[in-house]
Amino acid sequence: MIACQVLPLGANAGRLRVEIIESPALAPGLEAAVQERWTQMLTGNPRLFDGRTLSFHCFDERTAVITACVNPYRFLAVQPQVRTGVTQLGVTGLLTCGQGAERCVLLARRGRDTRLYSGRWELAPSGGVDAPPVGVCQLTLDDLREHLRREVEEELGLTIPWLDASALALCHDPAAPSVDVVFRIHISGKVNPTALNWEYDGFRWLPVRDLSHALTTIDLIEPSCALLGSLEDL
Repeated sequence: MIACQVLPLGANAGRLRVEIIESPALAPGLEAAVQERWTQMLTGNPRLFDGRTLSFHCFDERTAVITACVNPYRFLAVQPQVRTGVTQLGVTGLLTCGQGAERCVLLARRGRDTRLYSGRWELAPSGGVDAPPVGVCQLTLDDLREHLRREVEEELGLTIPWLDASALALCHDPAAPSVDVVFRIHISGKVNPTALNWEYDGFRWLPVRDLSHALTTIDLIEPSCALLGSLEDL
């Protein structure tokens, strides 16, 4: 298994943007295999929706530009049974509250109907970036923040003052496959999420002081383990 990789953004964080290019065509004959597998998946999970999503192509550290393209969700979801080469571009929130020894980070348990990692804990929220309207060829850092804000409301049921959402890192999960832009969101007080739905069925605030122990005792998904183990300043 290829390990998850975390790339801290450092000085690039404030310059980050996404440029959207034309999607490469699937290999000849692959579309039929994609459609067959997608039909099978819909039978097992009718919640699946074949929307327009952004796929990660590459990242240029010199310019802080993520290059992405638009693909239907099924091109991602049918993997690994049908390998399309599509890697989802997503966002992940690292929600913290409190100060000093009382500082905590939010974890959520994925629902049983999720495509990957069902029943396991992760940093939340997390999700793919929807493709912008046709003709829009760039997303700014604020656009990514706005997408994360919607994820916070929809997946956690939280409406919080949008004071700070700092881009921290890119996290590559080869199992998904996905590359997420990771944002830190710090809120002043502990607020309990209210949305228990098919995406998440449990939440917990984990004291940062207990992180080392939690990495070996809580069933955290690999990307969250990699992030919590590599980011020094939570």
